[in-house]
Parts: sequence; C-alpha cells; structure tokens
Amino acid sequence: MCSPRSLVTMLPSERSRTGALLSSYRTVSAGLLMVLLLAGLFGSAPLLAQNAGPGAGKVVGPKVLGYTFEHQPAADAVALVRDMLSPMGTVELQPGGNTLVMRDHSAVLKRIEAALSSFDHPPRGLRFDIHLIRASNQPGAEQAPEAVVRRLRDHLRWESYELLAQAVVGAREGEDVSYAIGSRYGVSFRPGAMFQEMLKLNEFRMVQKPPVSARSTNKSRQPTPRELFKTDLNLWRDKQFTLMLPQDKAGAQALAVIITFRPEEAQ
Repeated sequence: MCSPRSLVTMLPSERSRTGALLSSYRTVSAGLLMVLLLAGLFGSAPLLAQNAGPGAGKVVGPKVLGYTFEHQPAADAVALVRDMLSPMGTVELQPGGNTLVMRDHSAVLKRIEAALSSFDHPPRGLRFDIHLIRASNQPGAEQAPEAVVRRLRDHLRWESYELLAQAVVGAREGEDVSYAIGSRYGVSFRPGAMFQEMLKLNEFRMVQKPPVSARSTNKSRQPTPRELFKTDLNLWRDKQFTLMLPQDKAGAQALAVIITFRPEEAQ
C-alpha cells in the first residue's frame, strides 16, 4: 500500500514529460499574452468604432452668423453679443455694411439672432426727466419734491435737498441730444436702443456755466463752461438713476443728478 508521500513522487520519465508540457504551456501562455497585448494596441479602436453611434468622434466646429442691421447701429450691439457668446465665440464688426459677424455654436447663435431681432427695432421716442439737487446740511434751504428725494434721504446723510433745476427732455433713439437745464447747467448725450427695459446713454456729458456775475458782456470773451463729467450710463425704465458729485473737498455738499426715462408711447 502506498504512503501518501508516494502519491506525489514522479518517475524520471514522467518528470521529463511534465517538464516538456510546462515548457510548452509557458510558450503558449507567452504567445497568448502577446496576442492579447497586440489586440489591446491595435484591435480596440476598430471595436470602439463599430460600437459608436452615427457621428461619434466628430468634432463640431463653430458656425458663422452674419447679421445686418436695418434700424440700429451695429456697433451698439457689440457689447450685447459679447455677453452672450461662449468662451470659444467671437464677434467682428463690419461698420461699412452695418453688420456683425459672429462665430460660435449653433445653439448660441440662435439665441443671439433672436436677441438682435428684438434690438434692431425702428427708433423710438423717449422721455427723460432730469433733476439737479444740491444736498447739504444747510438749514432753511428750499426742499426738492419728496417723490424725487425720498431715496436720497434713505441712503445719504445730508439733511437738506434743494432743487436747483429740472427739465423734461424729449429725444429719439440714436439721435444726439444737447439741452440746457436751468441757467447754469447743460447736458448732452446719445440714447442707444432700448432693450429689455434697459437703455444706454452714450457719452453723457454735463457742464456747468460760470455765475452770471463772472460773465462778460462781450460774447467773444465768455468763459468756457466747466465739464463736470463725461461717461456712459445704463438706465432702467422708470427707475431713478442717481449720480452724486462732491462740491467741495470737505464733503459738506454735493450735486445730485437724478435721471429717469420711459418710452413716449408708455405715457
């Protein structure tokens, strides 16, 4: 009867055959491994291509949209378009043809085209209400209408708000406006196109004329009005826009410029 140890004892001839078998197995295994590696290097791409759906792997490039304006200046819409572009998008102004050329994804260009169609409307009539108010702590000064200065009282520290001048200015989108407000102030600006309740005033400029006592009877020697500021303003329909201008270094008083606008047809 054989011992358990004898069960695992191999004869010399069996060891020879087993060694050959193991050697053959190693050779086959190495060959199979090489085949699998080659399949991984060269066979995976065709497999993915077979499983991919139509159009997979294609890089969709930007589309081009050209928009020629009929009513509004194309330059006024550049900022609007830039805010709507994707990071890869571009916009080019062609002033000779009053045209914008945009490059971006199709979905983005569709949204831009819809916005430009709304922006490019015939020029509308506009009404501007402008109030000039001196803010100070001087007692006894004549008070401006409460409806105008209510927000100033809520946010500013001055006690007195004196109405210096006021004006109602009519204008149309795109036209240059120059208007005297009272005897000492003047404004000039160009309204852009109203879009989604917002209106841009291009190059809003305000000047102050010298006091009457400093003026000469000789018109050729009249002193030049002093420019107080010049900037672009963004207004919202029926919302007060307030700009505060300090009148002295100590901040004892300031000039408040309050502007509201609305389309004429909404009156």
